Amino acid sequence: MNEILDSSKRRQFETGAINSDYIKLAQLAYDTVLQTMLEGEKQHSPDGWKDNTIRYHLDHANEHLFNFEYKENIAEALIDLEHCLTRLSMIKFLQNKID
Repeated sequence: MNEILDSSKRRQFETGAINSDYIKLAQLAYDTVLQTMLEGEKQHSPDGWKDNTIRYHLDHANEHLFNFEYKENIAEALIDLEHCLTRLSMIKFLQNKID
């Protein structure tokens, strides 16, 4: 699924035509990516990630996934999982060439 849903299709989801857990899952992913991006702006330029390749983001996501698997501190491990999700979202953004 490479197309981004327009607002009319998104409204369909809100009417109960879809499993409510899917909506909760999507909202959790949205909130996680948004929070991670806002935190990232404190150390990086806001749009600098757009200058990197899909391969770069995929490698970075894999690094976070590796770190998640091997960290003993669960709080630190979960941060890596949040960053992995964000990198994967960046890839989807770049694939769809969202402006």
